[in-house]
Amino acid sequence: MIKFSHLIVAAAAMAPLTGCMAQGQDVAEGTVADEGAAVSCPNPDGTNSTIAALAVAIGTEMHRWQVTKDLYVFRGTYNQEQLGITSTGLAQCTNGCKNTKALLSFQDALTDQTLEVSPGQKLSAYSYAARLVAGFGNQKTCESRVDNHTADNCPAEAHKLNLVSMVKGGCDTMATFSATNTSGGALAYPAQLHNKLLWAENGGFQPAQLNPYIGFSSTGSTVSIDPIPGLNPPTTPPEAGSCWAEACSMYSETSIATQCCTCGGATKAWKVSLKDPNTYNCK
Repeated sequence: MIKFSHLIVAAAAMAPLTGCMAQGQDVAEGTVADEGAAVSCPNPDGTNSTIAALAVAIGTEMHRWQVTKDLYVFRGTYNQEQLGITSTGLAQCTNGCKNTKALLSFQDALTDQTLEVSPGQKLSAYSYAARLVAGFGNQKTCESRVDNHTADNCPAEAHKLNLVSMVKGGCDTMATFSATNTSGGALAYPAQLHNKLLWAENGGFQPAQLNPYIGFSSTGSTVSIDPIPGLNPPTTPPEAGSCWAEACSMYSETSIATQCCTCGGATKAWKVSLKDPNTYNCK
């Protein structure tokens, strides 16, 4: 199975990953093995993992987590609030922010239940958009407060993220980013980067409120992110004559339409999504 499962922001020595935290059993969840231990990752309406995939895309393409400058709220289909990319955000990307745009496009109500995040589980566009807008609002509120060295404000240094590698990890694939200041030097307070992910964390700092697909560790400035399979590049194409590895949706800037794929153990073919020309569903 292809997954882009851990994001590590490294500005100093690496530390053990925190992984996904166990949560309640009343929502859809996946279980993975991490050094012999079962790890539970609840994913209600497919939103937790998709938001994590968006965080990976933003870090990769915009090279920072500064959503209050790089994103904005607008009203789309059925007057629904959702997030878009500002001109400032677009200026951070060298590729037009294609992966970020693709993931944001699935907020549109017309895409509801069209993106299969895992076998049998489809993304709720309504829940996804609502969570992103709420998280964005909470991020703005937190960052507007003067730094008083408590948990109700969001200090963080100006930073730059660069994808370093993608290797096998506890939830399949670990994406590693270096984190520096904007001049390329070491961050003085790398742990504060967590403050830039409030929008992806259900808008709160208490463990019960956090997105279990984003587990932040301040030791060694690490953060682990477990997004859904296939929605962040790079992806590895199959050998000639073989199907794509298990994944129900895939982001690819090269056309893979009609190519063989597998989802939930069933052999199907890639079909381009209705909303984004670079996103494919295994149908």
